[in-house]
Amino acid sequence: MKSEPRFRIDGEPRDESALPHIWSRCIGAGRANEALRADWRQQFAEAVATFGVQYVRFHGVFHDDMFVYRESYGGGFGPNAPLAAPKHTFGYVNKVFDFLVECGVRPFVELGFMPRELATATETVFWWGAHCSPPKDMARWVELVTRSVEHWIDRYGLDEVREWRFEVWNEPNLVPHFWTGTKTEYFELYEQTVRAIKKIDPELKVGGPATSVFVPDDRYKGEVEDRSAMHETAAATNVDALDWRPVWIEEFIAWCAERELPIDFISTHLYPTDFAYGADGESVQITRYADATFDDLTLLRKLVQNSAYPDAEIHITEWSTSPSSRDFIHDTLFAATSITRSYLKCATLADSISYWTFTDVFEEEAPGSDRSTAGSAW
Repeated sequence: MKSEPRFRIDGEPRDESALPHIWSRCIGAGRANEALRADWRQQFAEAVATFGVQYVRFHGVFHDDMFVYRESYGGGFGPNAPLAAPKHTFGYVNKVFDFLVECGVRPFVELGFMPRELATATETVFWWGAHCSPPKDMARWVELVTRSVEHWIDRYGLDEVREWRFEVWNEPNLVPHFWTGTKTEYFELYEQTVRAIKKIDPELKVGGPATSVFVPDDRYKGEVEDRSAMHETAAATNVDALDWRPVWIEEFIAWCAERELPIDFISTHLYPTDFAYGADGESVQITRYADATFDDLTLLRKLVQNSAYPDAEIHITEWSTSPSSRDFIHDTLFAATSITRSYLKCATLADSISYWTFTDVFEEEAPGSDRSTAGSAW
């Protein structure tokens, strides 16, 4: 029996479309203060020249080491004295954002974390002590956001800042590390933040919920994480057969739609990894199949298109083969092949997929011990 040919040549013109350079739309870095370092800047300039990077995102714009927010002040040799009103200072942030703009790159502004004097809980994650909590005074948080955005408009111009993206927080589902409040408290933070920014100018772009990886269980269905919901996931013999779903996306959209809140973009993270706590309390590390990123993003795109916000942009604000800052697989040809394949398959499914991270100048777990230490970088 004659088999059908695998290829057919008909002489017709081939349909062509431009390949979106999704890998260069946005890249990730550790925290804002690291962008003051010469070696970070050297690596960033190289990344921009090589890949044509358009945006960069990092944590810690409002962290204490950027000195944006103060409620007290002193000479450094004794207790600080309370100020009559909070003081907002943008000198260090200016140095970082000026450098980015000089390089032809825009900040993808992650609004966070909480300044110590405004936080309800302190030093919740990382050696540098990020304060990932709801504010003790929402009005002062709104003032901080408002003063910051107004300052950036004054410095860089409204037309420029309209091209930026403002993401409200980072991975608030990961309690108590990146958030010490509830799901509803995060939604309320988003509401107050988006209203404040849109009051300045309705064309400024704001989004969220910046949640972590897809999960196959109900651990995040409630107000805070429920580890008992992970037990079946931890015990599963074939995790790829489970129903992996985005975290908080559908609830976030519904909550905002009910209150007629703007969502200019949906953001989340798509690492093809996970962890689950078993009934014995032990954590089980999970690595998913090769096309997990493509399948997750396909589902996410469908959810957004069928939602009350069908025109919202989709930004994957962290992505890599794993979230670990010291995973040796990042420095191998295996990772390079997987990353290239995923970018090509997903090129038309999102507005950006931000690789985490472009640099090994990265201090979540403290600096690497020596030059042989693996990192997250490209």
